[in-house]
Amino acid sequence: MESRSIKKYIRISRRKVARLASLCSNKRLANVKAQMAILPQDSARQIFKALRSAEANYQVKNPNFNTDNLIVRSINVEVGPSFKRMLPRARGSADTIKKRSAHIRVVLTDGQK
Repeated sequence: MESRSIKKYIRISRRKVARLASLCSNKRLANVKAQMAILPQDSARQIFKALRSAEANYQVKNPNFNTDNLIVRSINVEVGPSFKRMLPRARGSADTIKKRSAHIRVVLTDGQK
């Protein structure tokens, strides 16, 4: 049985989140949560929140199951919308600034089919 969680519109670029998400797939939930809790990056905090949400979703379905035995099957990080801002430059021109965002999709499983 599996459980899913989606955290949308995170104001961190996809590349920064995906770098930490690649460390997490196919590992035990307890190990991944401990690892994300001590990392200083803000993206680690957002991944931790998505993992906790998926864990809570699993507990709603199976209240008597020990969630430390869950396995992180996959963490997908997708590109979210970008806010476009203008930065004034010399001679009346302007540069665009893209404030990027991301979506995190977490899938947990108990290892059984």
